[in-house]
Amino acid sequence: MCRLSAAAAEPGRSAAKSSEGSVTRSSSRVDETENHSYIMLVMTTYCQVTGARPVFGRSVSHSHKRTPRRWDPNLQRKRYWVPSLGRTVRLTVSAKGIRTIDKLGIDVVVAQMLARGEKLS
Repeated sequence: MCRLSAAAAEPGRSAAKSSEGSVTRSSSRVDETENHSYIMLVMTTYCQVTGARPVFGRSVSHSHKRTPRRWDPNLQRKRYWVPSLGRTVRLTVSAKGIRTIDKLGIDVVVAQMLARGEKLS
């Protein structure tokens, strides 16, 4: 096992001492410590029904200083029973996607997703 520095305790970053004593960094999503390792799970940032993704722009302060920011869609993790498949599916959907499913029905939406090649879990 490799020992990690305190800087490597940040999620998504790992630092391991090489044989020369220098610290090497990797952008792996797996961090190993002396007793355990863990994998970070990152939620998808798009709606599987509507395709809504984060929008990027700038916040403008009173002094007109501009800083970058992003607007994320209102994503929810929902389980739906799909009668045509005879099983439940888990979808990451936005609030608009939930309304679309309510309006069209889950069977129609799942058929559209499968036609696009979207994976269902």
